[in-house]
Amino acid sequence: MARIIAGMFTTQDEAAATRDAVVRQGFAEDDVCTFFNNAPGQHAEFPTGGDEAIDPQATEAHGGAARGAAIGAAAMGLAGLTAGPLGAAAMAGVGGYVGGLAGMGSGTQDEHGTPARRPAGVMVAVRVGDQEGAQRAIEALRAHGAENIEEAEGQWENGDWVDFDPVSYPHLVDQPSLHGPGAPR
Repeated sequence: MARIIAGMFTTQDEAAATRDAVVRQGFAEDDVCTFFNNAPGQHAEFPTGGDEAIDPQATEAHGGAARGAAIGAAAMGLAGLTAGPLGAAAMAGVGGYVGGLAGMGSGTQDEHGTPARRPAGVMVAVRVGDQEGAQRAIEALRAHGAENIEEAEGQWENGDWVDFDPVSYPHLVDQPSLHGPGAPR
């Protein structure tokens, strides 16, 4: 297994310039690769398409719908006075719908603020040999504006990270350590 440092860029031009800069920093051509990571849900892992059986970002929708329905039910008393029973039922339904939509937006980060899913973008990956190489790669990626710089172990063959898993949770290098200084307690 190879130690890999990777960062994400918005455009192919940014990624290509960063790749060239990393090579100029002393990494071999075969130790740096670029590739496009599709948007979450578009990795075709299932025969019917997509990459997950359910959308993990929609798992909180039921809680939002319940809160919205409760708000709608509370408003029902007021609507019942002015709009009658049909107006009250409509208020509860609209409240549930709006609450469900609000609930779908939650859950996009884990408990440490780490993006739960990799966004779409162009990845630049660098195979590094040791901690010094890892630090050089991280600094080069940062200097060129990489987002979500991550560290991974993976299979590297013929200049490519061949076992990159787009739906795995990235281990971001800027993520606070669970046991180090500044770690949540």
